[in-house]
Amino acid sequence: MKKRKEKILSRIVSFVLAVCLVACVCPLDVTMAAAANTADELTLTFPAKIVNVEGTAKIVSSIEGATFVSSDEKIATVTQDGMVTGVSIGRATITATVDGESASVEIPVVGENLLNSRGKNNGSFEGGNASLVKTGLATAAASTADQFWWVPINSATSADSAYAMAASVVSGETALGSGRNMLKYSQPTAPTKNDQIAFGIAAVPNVSGQQWGAMKVAGDKLYEFSGWVNLENLTNPPALAANIYYYNESGSNALTALAKSEIESASAGWKYFNTFPVDTSRIENFAHTYAHFRIATTTQTMWSGDMYFADASYHEVGYDKLDFALTTAKSQWEIGDVVATSVKHYSTTGTEIRSVTATNQTKSQAIPVTYASDNEDVATVTSDGTISVVGEGTANIIASATIAGKTKYSIIPVNATSDTVLDEIMLSAEKTVIKKGVSVPVSVSGQMSDGSITNLGGAQITYESLNENIAEISEDGVVSGKEAGDAQIKVTAVLDGVTRIAYMNFRVTVPLLKSAAIDLEEDRMIVGNTIKVIVTAEMDNGLAADLQNAEIIFDSSDESVAVISRDGMITAKAVGTTQISASVTIGEIKKEAYAVLEVINDPDGITLELAGGIVNAGSTVKLSVVSKKTPVRVSYKSSDEKKARVLNDGTLIGISIGRVKISATAFFEDGSEKNAVTEVAVVGENLLNGRGVPHGSFAGGKESLHPGNFSDDVSKVTEKAFWCVATNNGSYAQSAAVETGATGISLYDNRMRLSRTTEADNKELCFGTTSKPTADGYQWGAIEIDNGRIYEFSGWMNLDDVTNAPDMNVGTFFYDSTGSTQNSAYLTGTRVFLPATISGWTYFNTNPVDLSSVENFNNQYVHLRVMSGKSNWTGNAYFSDFSFHEVEYDKLLVTTDKSTDNLAVGTTITANAKHLSTSKREITSFDEAGKKKTVIVNYSSDNVDVATVDGTGKINVVGEGTANITASATIAGKTNYAVIPINSTSNEVLGRIEFSDESCVLIEGTEFSPELTAYMTDGEIADISADDIRLSSDNEAVVSVDEKNTLYAVSEGNANVRATVTLDGVSRATNLSVSVKRNSLSNAVLLTEKSVLEKGEVLPTELLAIMNDASAVNTDNYEITYTTSDENVATVSSDGAVTAVGGGVAYIRAAQALAGLKGVNDDETTGINIVARAIEEPLRMIAANAGVEGSVIINKIAENDADFGYNARTGEYVHMLEAGVIDPTKVARVALENAASVAGMFLTTECAIADIPEPAAAPAMPAGGMGGMM
Repeated sequence: MKKRKEKILSRIVSFVLAVCLVACVCPLDVTMAAAANTADELTLTFPAKIVNVEGTAKIVSSIEGATFVSSDEKIATVTQDGMVTGVSIGRATITATVDGESASVEIPVVGENLLNSRGKNNGSFEGGNASLVKTGLATAAASTADQFWWVPINSATSADSAYAMAASVVSGETALGSGRNMLKYSQPTAPTKNDQIAFGIAAVPNVSGQQWGAMKVAGDKLYEFSGWVNLENLTNPPALAANIYYYNESGSNALTALAKSEIESASAGWKYFNTFPVDTSRIENFAHTYAHFRIATTTQTMWSGDMYFADASYHEVGYDKLDFALTTAKSQWEIGDVVATSVKHYSTTGTEIRSVTATNQTKSQAIPVTYASDNEDVATVTSDGTISVVGEGTANIIASATIAGKTKYSIIPVNATSDTVLDEIMLSAEKTVIKKGVSVPVSVSGQMSDGSITNLGGAQITYESLNENIAEISEDGVVSGKEAGDAQIKVTAVLDGVTRIAYMNFRVTVPLLKSAAIDLEEDRMIVGNTIKVIVTAEMDNGLAADLQNAEIIFDSSDESVAVISRDGMITAKAVGTTQISASVTIGEIKKEAYAVLEVINDPDGITLELAGGIVNAGSTVKLSVVSKKTPVRVSYKSSDEKKARVLNDGTLIGISIGRVKISATAFFEDGSEKNAVTEVAVVGENLLNGRGVPHGSFAGGKESLHPGNFSDDVSKVTEKAFWCVATNNGSYAQSAAVETGATGISLYDNRMRLSRTTEADNKELCFGTTSKPTADGYQWGAIEIDNGRIYEFSGWMNLDDVTNAPDMNVGTFFYDSTGSTQNSAYLTGTRVFLPATISGWTYFNTNPVDLSSVENFNNQYVHLRVMSGKSNWTGNAYFSDFSFHEVEYDKLLVTTDKSTDNLAVGTTITANAKHLSTSKREITSFDEAGKKKTVIVNYSSDNVDVATVDGTGKINVVGEGTANITASATIAGKTNYAVIPINSTSNEVLGRIEFSDESCVLIEGTEFSPELTAYMTDGEIADISADDIRLSSDNEAVVSVDEKNTLYAVSEGNANVRATVTLDGVSRATNLSVSVKRNSLSNAVLLTEKSVLEKGEVLPTELLAIMNDASAVNTDNYEITYTTSDENVATVSSDGAVTAVGGGVAYIRAAQALAGLKGVNDDETTGINIVARAIEEPLRMIAANAGVEGSVIINKIAENDADFGYNARTGEYVHMLEAGVIDPTKVARVALENAASVAGMFLTTECAIADIPEPAAAPAMPAGGMGGMM
């Protein structure tokens, strides 16, 4: 301010001097206007164009030190530095004053920025690059909750080949300031054809539902999309437009390009755009819509360079103004005049509103307007707004229209007289937004037909509220707010017999919900724990909100990680991260709050792990307990021993197909206990174990590998060949081998290696079973399967040692009995893809397919294949632990697009069904012709007075109460059910019921009482008794139920048992899948303490034969024959004792594993060479002790294999075991480990202290005298 005064004083002094100089030559009649012209003019600008409710934007003043004031603080407030905060939708005038000068700017306040989704301001790209989806629009459904913007680039898919080359979020200067995030959309070089620019939100509806970017909006409100675009760094910039696309609940595109805003591309700098608001209120069944907006080219060019997009907003606006005007201006009305009028409707931002109707949703339609004359003796008006003057006098032509629930009025005064009369009246008030209970007077002034202003002192003025429930007005013109809403005040003034009318809109507010927040007791939870969410909210008057009558809806973005009850109780289920949200609604205002929750395992707890998560029926796997401390003892338990049994040492035995929970309790020295649970899929027997050889673990060795082609005739494939590695083809690997080493589930077992040493283009990493049909029949690896069953192929692969690894995929080919493939879609249906970037041992599992409906396909054969893309790959790829096995239709999983609790009547819910196998993979089904089909799901409601459902799963809530929607489907002869509980009350009622397991296995002739748990809608466990439960079976020939709800296994087969629990008049249902089996021998397994033996070591085994009821068979009375698949590896005695073939030359055989091995640096390579030479030393010493040259002996032994060695006692080369010479390899291994340990310690010792040897003493002097001398 001081500088301002000094500046003014300086100008005054300069002016006085100028006057004095001019006075010497001119008359002294200089006016002070000259001084005024030299002063700075106060001007205000508002660069942001709009401000959102709860948002802020800065006014720029040309003069510092101005004071600011808002015309209506219920619409916008302003600080003394010019920072405007939006309060409610409307228009407010901000006035600045400095040194007696004033200037004003009108501020449009729009609704909250709806781009601020899930806690991030996506309008300012707060999510960074993680918020960008760079794939095609149709595939953006695969995006994550963090991804909001769809920005297709050329490298994404072939369908997107006409877009930019790169997209990223960068920081820089935008129209609203520096250091702001913006989207950079680039094409560094010009294309050879016309390209387009297109990006928007990832929100197009698809079969899986709305994508993450979807903006749900109300069909009875108005919305606009605005933002800034900069094209100045583009060459050949295309013409652009911003568009909003609206979709209805079912995903149909109901509106196309009505909400368009053209973007100027010719000039430089940041360009603002604002789309047209569209009134959709007259479209049927469009009450709730989804909005998708994008910026796209209207004319493509060969553009290049960088374009930028910033500061976007998608927001609600209000119906602000009805502009009713004459198409031809009239200075004087005369009888006989016929004049047309025009009407336009404007939003809060001054943008014209467009509208559509149900009959034509692609073109802008005229918004219905009602016209009336208050004096038809003077003027009439037609339904299209044409005014006709029919008599002398005055009249008021009134136009009114309603948009988005808000009515506006506008008046054209008609004066068909030559007298000076009252022409119009004007209304004003200190504020037009008032609180409930607050009053404000309305001032009325008039203008005469000659343009003069009158105070209406002699006029008769009457006041009327057209919405008395919202606001009332007294006889003297004082408006008082009664309830929240908009009210039109009508004022009529009569002066000298002339009547004029005016309207003024008042908004009455009550304290509104301003914000909501949630507080987690902790932002990190341990699996199994529970915490309570604390919700708080603030009203716009600064006081805390009373949440007693508020509607609060909780949600977890990933319910596999944590679930939250309707009263805010979180239960942690599995390791991961989820977003907890609370939606708080008070009145018509809804606010959302978010918090990120991380769920971890107990750091002091244990985890129970099983590689791959499956076990074959008839096979064993070892469970691993991971713990910081070593437990003293671990106990195990299976939830259903008729599916899987677990032994005390953690050996898991698969018995029958199904899912089972395995629990472990670890006991520690300090007396503490820790528990862990894992769910295991028990799948069918491994069908790769054909002809007595477990080919899934590559036990057939090198003889099981066929080097020829997949199409080779049977005559070219040996009987032992099971895997076709095609190393002779030239297009695949150059060599293949079966070796031992680390695998996907073991530290030491068989694995297959495919290798290339020569780099060449377009090579594949491919192999499969020798099972493809040829002219001579099926090859030896063919596996015959049952068309009525479902199968999967799983295993492990490791590409760490592969350079330029290709993308991998695994699939199954099905052939009929004639050898022809029925449909290539079968392969597509099963195929699973793995990127080249996989690290370490990676598990794969193909997708199951249901072919039971395909005609003439009763006898099938399967061909398994591991495939890849083409690349110039080299190195070694490893594969292990393959399994091809049967699975079952395990679960009908039905999800809904919204919560089914506390529903309002009229709500529509969409149910989506998935069909999962035993391994939780989605099943693909095929029809009679071999085409992919959608499995028919049957839906029904047990209370159609509350909820109905159609054949597509669309649920309509038609009444208050509760209902159960049941879904059922049949695949491969097995039927599964799912129940959707519906609650259209606000009461705490019975919410759902659950069996302890979704399925069980019973033995024929046994009985079983299943366990049920019931939950209230708040998540609490309900207190139910046996009298509340009713069970029934859909197949009593398999399972029957008595009056005590006990299940009886009648005969072999499948059945579904339905449970219904009724509590306080509310019934809930669920289903239990039951499989009944005869109590026959299920399988037998050979148990050993370990699977890796030292050569020469003897290991006893235990045979465990298991019945279907999980009981063990006493084998003492049975004759048991033990055999070995390769006596060169191990022999087995008649009592099952296994002896590992070995002895002789362990170190030399071990040294062969180091051949060609290179370290990561020269030092490591030197160390490897030292070890390789050192482990030859024992044999060299033996040879030296026998008097022969050690290097000759070593070379001879190295040329041979197995137990070929040198008998130093006899001087002969022999097979050591036959000669009875045993090399104690365990001792040798321990010796080598100890030697390496000592060497490592010595090499890393900085200082070693030792005694210096004493010098040798001088020889003693001989006795005196010299011999022989006298």
